[in-house]
Order: sequence, then C-alpha cells, then structure tokens
Amino acid sequence: LTQLGQKLYLNESLHAIEALKSASTAAPAGRAEFAKEALDCQNRILRQLSPADASMEESLKDNRLTGLAAMLDALLKGEKELLAKTTELAAAKGKASPDMVDSQDALAEDVQAFIRTAREDAVQTATSDAAFAESIKKSADQAEKEGIQKDMVLAAENLDQQRLEDAKKPQESAIRKLEAIKASLEKLLHIRMHNPNIFKPRFLNPP
Repeated sequence: LTQLGQKLYLNESLHAIEALKSASTAAPAGRAEFAKEALDCQNRILRQLSPADASMEESLKDNRLTGLAAMLDALLKGEKELLAKTTELAAAKGKASPDMVDSQDALAEDVQAFIRTAREDAVQTATSDAAFAESIKKSADQAEKEGIQKDMVLAAENLDQQRLEDAKKPQESAIRKLEAIKASLEKLLHIRMHNPNIFKPRFLNPP
C-alpha cells in the first residue's frame, strides 16, 4: 500500500469497520448513530481517494505525452542525421551505403509505431478525459495524413537507387512535418503545465 493507502486503512477504514460492527450489535435506538459514523468514515475515505486517483491519472497522461515527444525527438534526430549524410555524399558525388537505406526504412517503420502508440494512448484515456484523448489522436491523424512514412519510404528508394539529390527532398519534407507535430505536442505539454485544470477531470465530493 502507498503511504496514503496505509493511513486510510489503519485509521478511517478500521474506524468504519468498528462502527459497522457496533451498529450490528447495538440496541435499536443506538444503531442509527453507529451507522452514520461508519458512513462518515467512508465518505472521508472517498474524499481523500478521489484527488489521489486524479493526481495519478494526470501523472500517467503526462507520461504518455513525454513518451510521444521522445519518439518524435528520436525520429527527428535520425532523419536529420540521414539528411546531413545524404547532402554530404551528394556534394561529393559519393554513394549511399546499404546501412543508410536500412536506417531510412527503419525510421519509416518508427513513424508507424508513433501513430499506433498515439492512437492507443487516445483510446486508453478517452473515457477519463475525452479532450486530452482527442488532442493526442490528432497528432497520429496528422502524421498519417501528411504522409510522413511515405516520404521516408520514397527517400529510402532514392537512396537505394543512388539518386541522392532526389532523396533529399522527401527527407526535408518529413523533417518539416515531424517538427510541426512536435510543436503541437509541446504546446499541449505547455498548456498542461501552466493551465492544468483545462484537461483535469472534475471529481464531485461525496456528500
């Protein structure tokens, strides 16, 4: 149990149990008082658990965002490195290695992994926070609609055929589109940091 859970169990929970036991054995005239005491204990537990659950949920959503942002950072880093190498080889009239082609193909697969992960995160958070889920789903939809994976596949084909100048254009296109998606996620992170209540679900205090 967490520290909060231990405190609740050892204090309020045990108190509620004892009150219920007393209600079951007390004289009829005193049962209502013990039952009310048990109910009050349960309500105090709920009032403490709801914010705790909300805090955990918010932390999980932040982790999802930072995870998606990390995937985009890795994609951008890899694509920029390939573009720099492609540009250097094109200027030197050199040739792309098989490793460059493989790296470009791997990045194309990583784009699909980003789309899949973002959509899975959206599904898992849709019930608790529809607005948050829709925001990250848009990132996946944008990546698919913009055809980033297609850009990278085309770049890999051009590298494989040693058309280095032709490979640069889809590489540059992929980078621009990835940066746009990253900017939208960073904006969402900024909003959550400075205006956390925008996406925070509301919990009603028990009576």
